[in-house]
Amino acid sequence: MKKLLVFLLTTLLMVSACAAADGLTPGDGIVALENGAHIDLDGDGVEETVAWLLDVDEYGFGEMVVSAGSATVRVPVSMGIDAVYAGRLNGGDDSVYLLVGEYGPSDDPMSTLLRCENGAFSIIGTINALPQDITIHSDHLSARVRAKTLQTWWRESDFVIAEFYQYSETDGLTVCARTVNESPRASYTLATGVTLLQDTTLCTSLYGMGTFTLPAGTRCVITASDDCSWIYLSVADETETAYAVVFPIERERFAGLSRILKSYSPDTG
Repeated sequence: MKKLLVFLLTTLLMVSACAAADGLTPGDGIVALENGAHIDLDGDGVEETVAWLLDVDEYGFGEMVVSAGSATVRVPVSMGIDAVYAGRLNGGDDSVYLLVGEYGPSDDPMSTLLRCENGAFSIIGTINALPQDITIHSDHLSARVRAKTLQTWWRESDFVIAEFYQYSETDGLTVCARTVNESPRASYTLATGVTLLQDTTLCTSLYGMGTFTLPAGTRCVITASDDCSWIYLSVADETETAYAVVFPIERERFAGLSRILKSYSPDTG
């Protein structure tokens, strides 16, 4: 009786997972699939059986082998996750994507996005976040990714999946390729306390019109950045006026930035 109960519960969970996968909407977000789940990936009305095998060595390096029907793709992974995820954009029949995640060698998470149609897989790109940390917003994705200019910081970012079209007299206008790309924001919110290690001249605008100097030892808060060329500093101890100032960042002078700014803990000063 106990074995029968376990079997029935397992079957019910598998059926529920498969049904949920096949009825994906953008509102469902990114969902983990059961190994062997049935889902229509290309909108032709026929469900594919999605299965995978994580093949890695003792150090976590190897590949994730994903199959859907007769199609197979091998995705290189580092500390790969033994799971495959799915998500739907736009709510259309042809907008289901599979995701393969990995933790990376040094806290460098990444998801590889897969598309399966016409009996073949294509790798359309990557997002530097785990699948479960990616959010669907109808027609685009968002995730918390590592900052580019200041590598120790993380920020929210948006991603779009672009389609390339071709025209033929027989098939008309069809999609010939897809790619995932970041859609940068004008600025990203930050909240990092720092202490200036030397007298620092700051600009009062992005255009460099007007400057002033803060003395060494000034405690500031980095409140925003475009993760490309500037960061905003506000004076932490100023009660009446919070300076919204711009500090230009030059990539080749990153070491200089490190010498000027020193992170501090509010508890210890």
